[in-house]
Amino acid sequence: MHVVKKRGEGPPCFLLHGGPGFDSSYFDPFLQPLEKSLRLFFLEHDRDAPEYTLENIVNGIEKLRRESGHEKILLLGHSAGGLFSLSYAIHFPHNVMGLILESTAADKSFVKESEQAIKAYPDALAGLQEYIASDRTDEDYKKMSLRYIPFSVMPEAQKSALVVFDNIHYNARLFEETKKKILPYFSAREHLPKLTMPTLVITGKHDRVVAPSYSQELAEKMPNAEFVMLENSGHFPHLEEPKKFCEVVEDWMNRYWPS
Repeated sequence: MHVVKKRGEGPPCFLLHGGPGFDSSYFDPFLQPLEKSLRLFFLEHDRDAPEYTLENIVNGIEKLRRESGHEKILLLGHSAGGLFSLSYAIHFPHNVMGLILESTAADKSFVKESEQAIKAYPDALAGLQEYIASDRTDEDYKKMSLRYIPFSVMPEAQKSALVVFDNIHYNARLFEETKKKILPYFSAREHLPKLTMPTLVITGKHDRVVAPSYSQELAEKMPNAEFVMLENSGHFPHLEEPKKFCEVVEDWMNRYWPS
């Protein structure tokens, strides 16, 4: 793991992107309003890492926390980044001020529902099938991801999403190794009652990748969690309703850590 940029003032907040296999640029510029109250650290996975394992990712986050000089950090994890945030909190709970979990789940149980939902989007499904039959290069992964946009993003935000996702750097190897080596074995469910740090769980009402019920489960099982569902969002609330998303985060921050 490494930090590609950091901006803002206030408590440190490590941004863990999803995909898996996107880069952190899809958080920008949508999270800029949060720079008034948070020091945002944009994290990315090392492309030359010998192996992407959950242990290596968690230890990489911890290494960056130590190098940053901060005793405690916030983590904002989207989708797969939420899984990594939960895992870090399980292993290093005393180093976590709070969690912001966006469009994520406690384990792989969301996958079957997502696989059913995509059948209503023939072009996205065809993109997935073509990727599976391809050499699975970064460019192949990009092509699939762009065809996923109508499935994962509400119509009103699809144009801006296309611009964003046409310009990020893709990491197909990270996608493949997470899918094969991490997701099938990851489960935070039994640990959720022990994660007592303040937690904000945000989902989109129309999320078809990770259905809202899986985010709601996180909030219900974590002792100090709040659940917010944005009415006009799919899988990317920070991109689809950025103003509302940032307002929700700022309100939550001000109640726990008033400036």
